[in-house]
Amino acid sequence: MHRLLSRQLKRTLGISSEQELKEFSLLLQQQLENQLLPEPIHNLCQQFIPLIDKVDKAYIQHQRDLDLRNLSLTLSSDELTQANEKIREDADKKSRIITTLRDATNELLISAGMDKISEKDTSLEKLSILMASLLRDKQKAQHQLEQQKFALDQHAIVSITNNKGKIIYANDSFCDISGYSKEELIGNTHKLVNSNYHNREFFKNMWTTITSGNVWNGEVRNRTKNGNYYWIAATIVPIVGVDGLAESYIAIRTDITVQKENEKKLFTAKQQAEAANQSKNQFIANMSHEIRTPMNAIIGLTYLTLETALDDKQQSNLEKILDAADNLLKIIESIFDFSKIESGELKNKSAPFNLQDELNKLLVRLNTRCEEKGLKLNLLCNTDKTAFFIGDPILLSKVLNNLTDNAVKFTNSGEVTISVQISDLKESTCKLTFSVQDTGIGMEQNQISHLFEPFSQADASTTRQYEGIGIGLSISKCLVKLMGGDLLVESQEGVGSTFSFTLTLGFSMHNNDSINDEIIDTDKSSKRAVKSLEQTIEQVEITAEKILPIISELETHIDSGNYNAVKLSQKLTKLVQNSKFHSLAKSINLHIEKFDFEKAQVSLNKLINEIKNN
Repeated sequence: MHRLLSRQLKRTLGISSEQELKEFSLLLQQQLENQLLPEPIHNLCQQFIPLIDKVDKAYIQHQRDLDLRNLSLTLSSDELTQANEKIREDADKKSRIITTLRDATNELLISAGMDKISEKDTSLEKLSILMASLLRDKQKAQHQLEQQKFALDQHAIVSITNNKGKIIYANDSFCDISGYSKEELIGNTHKLVNSNYHNREFFKNMWTTITSGNVWNGEVRNRTKNGNYYWIAATIVPIVGVDGLAESYIAIRTDITVQKENEKKLFTAKQQAEAANQSKNQFIANMSHEIRTPMNAIIGLTYLTLETALDDKQQSNLEKILDAADNLLKIIESIFDFSKIESGELKNKSAPFNLQDELNKLLVRLNTRCEEKGLKLNLLCNTDKTAFFIGDPILLSKVLNNLTDNAVKFTNSGEVTISVQISDLKESTCKLTFSVQDTGIGMEQNQISHLFEPFSQADASTTRQYEGIGIGLSISKCLVKLMGGDLLVESQEGVGSTFSFTLTLGFSMHNNDSINDEIIDTDKSSKRAVKSLEQTIEQVEITAEKILPIISELETHIDSGNYNAVKLSQKLTKLVQNSKFHSLAKSINLHIEKFDFEKAQVSLNKLINEIKNN
C-alpha cells in the first residue's frame, strides 16, 4: 500500500498497516452478509476495498509519474547547465574575437592616419565591415605601391640598406649601371662603387644627415665594376622606427653622367667664350684708343683751322667735317663704354661734385643744337646751387648726355625739359630724381619692350632717318643700375617721351640757404654759364677759386678725349701766364695739342696738387 494512502487511512479510519486493512476488509465482508443493512451502506461496504485498491494504484502511478518527472527535471537541469556553460564560453570567445578584431582594425586605422574606434564599440558586424573596407583599401594601396615601385624601378636607380649601410635590396637599374649582379651587391656596402672622387668630409656629412632622420640630396661620382665612372643625382631617405631611430635607408638615384659631361663642355666653352670676349674687349679698347687719337687730331686741327681766315665754301666744308667727326667720335666712345660695361671694368666711383656745375656744362653743350632746331631747352631744378653731392659725376653726365642727345635728336618742334627734383632729404643723404622730357616722335607701347636692348631702336627705320647705332639707352640703363637706380620710360606716339631715374646720393650744404624751387630758362642760363666762364678766364688776379672751375671742365674733356679740351687748355694757359702755374698749364696745352691725353692728365694732376698745396 502506498505510503500516502496509508497515512490517509490512519488519519481517517485509524488503520495504520496493511494487516489492519485486511482485518477491516473482513469485517466489511461480514457486514455485507447482513441483509438488514441499508442499500447505500451495503454498496459502500461492497465498493470500499476496490476503491482503496484504485486509490492505492493511483498513488503508486502518481509516484511513478513524479519520479519520472523529477528524473526528467534532473536530466534537463544538467543539460541546461552544460548549455549555459557553452553559451558563456561562446560569449567569451566572441568577446576575445571582437577585442582582437578591434585592435587589428585600430592598427589599420592608425596606419591610414584615421582615428581609432572606441572600446565601447562591440558590434561584430560593424567591425567586420570596417575591417573588410580597410583591408580593401590596404590591398588597393599595396597595389598602387607596387605599381609605383615598378615605375620607379623603370626610371631610377634604387637600393635599400640596413642601418649599418649594408645593401638589402638593389633593383635592376642599379645592377645595369654598376655592372654588378644582385648577388654581388646584396650584403655589401656602397663602398663597392666608391670612385674615391669625394673626400671623407663629404660622406661624413651624408651619414650625419641621414642618421639624424633627415633626407640627404647630392651628386655623387661612382665607379663601375669595369672601372668606368658615372655620375648620379641621389636622394637618400631614412626609414625611421617607432623609437625615432633609422632602421633602413632608401637611396633613389638618377643617372646624370651625360648632364655632367655637358656641364664640363659648357664650362670649357664658357671659359673659351670669356677668353674670346676678353680678347674682344681688349681689341675694342685698343682700337677705340687707336681710332680716337687720330679722330681727336682731325677734330682738333679742324677746329683750329676754323679759327683762321676762310672763305664760305671752306668754312662750310670744315664745319661738316667737324660735325661728322664729332658724331663718329661719339659712336666710338659709346662702343668703348659698352665694351667696358660688358667686361665689368666700369665702376661706380663716389666723389663730391657740384650738381649745378654739371648741369651748366650740359646746358652749354645742348644750347647750340637746340637753337639750330628751334627747340626750347628748359631746366627745372629745386636743389641749392651751392650744394655738393657725393656720387659719380662722370657716369651721371654720360647718362644725362645720352638722354638729352636722344631727346634733341627725336624732337623736331617744341621743347626739351630737364628736371632734377630733390626729396627724402636727410642729414647726409638725399634722393635726386632726374627726368628728360621731350615733345618728339614718341613710341608705341610695344616698341618700349625692347627699347633698352643693345643695338636696337624703337623703330628700325629711325636708324636711317636719325642715325645712331642703338646702344645709347642700353648703356644709360646699365649706368643708372650701376649707380643704384633704374631707368624708366613713359611715351606716347606723336606726343613725346619722358625718361626718368632716381638716385640716392650723399649730400652736404655749403650754406644755410633754403632750397628754392625755380625754373631756369635755359637760353638765359646757358648764356650766363658761358659768360661766367669767359669772365673767369679774363681775370688777371690768379686764385684757386678762379682756376678750379676751368680745370674741372678741362678734366672732363680730357677724360673723354674731347676736342674741346684744346680750346680750354689754351684759355687756361693764357689765364695763368703771369703766375707760377704757367709752366704746368703750358705742358698741359702742348700734350693736348698733340692729342696725348694721358700725359695731359698727368700734368693736370700735378697742377691740381700745386693749387691745393698753395
